[in-house]
Amino acid sequence: MNFYQLQVKLLNIKPPVVRVLRTPGDISLGDLHRLIQNAMPWEFSHLHEFSTMDGDNFGPVGGSFAADEFGDAYDESTVILERLLEEEGDRLYYVYDFGDSWEHLITVEKITVVERGKREAVCLSGEGACPPEDCGGIPGYENLVAAMADKEHPEREDLLDWLGEEFDPRAFDLNDTNQRVRKVKL
Repeated sequence: MNFYQLQVKLLNIKPPVVRVLRTPGDISLGDLHRLIQNAMPWEFSHLHEFSTMDGDNFGPVGGSFAADEFGDAYDESTVILERLLEEEGDRLYYVYDFGDSWEHLITVEKITVVERGKREAVCLSGEGACPPEDCGGIPGYENLVAAMADKEHPEREDLLDWLGEEFDPRAFDLNDTNQRVRKVKL
């Protein structure tokens, strides 16, 4: 069985937010969506879509996915990762939350053959805290980071009330991330 080592990088934000996941190659893009949601962690509360460098789109066709609103898309539950990304270096885009538009670049870092056994995915490494849901996309996130760094920032108290706790944009906990990632049944 092939295992894929994938770098999932949130684009256009600083400090960087990256997760390196190892997963069986025979999972669907729907399974990959669940892994990314748990690894970042996002909260599964918005629409998402995958797209190839060639412009093919994949999403959760049916249910809450409005293909007519966002363009034609193939059903992500029928597309297998290793059939779409065949070689090391192959890439795929993942957009989560069409309002905030969190764009991720997924890159195949390594493909290894593993004897049959556990199908469990794991996060190998990472950096940076995922932006909070509904923080206003990149401009809202940049404002949040600035407010957390400046105790005199005029919006700091309101943002702390909204968050319910301090926010460290550089925070990453591998053990906590793996507890969430391992909940995804593949």
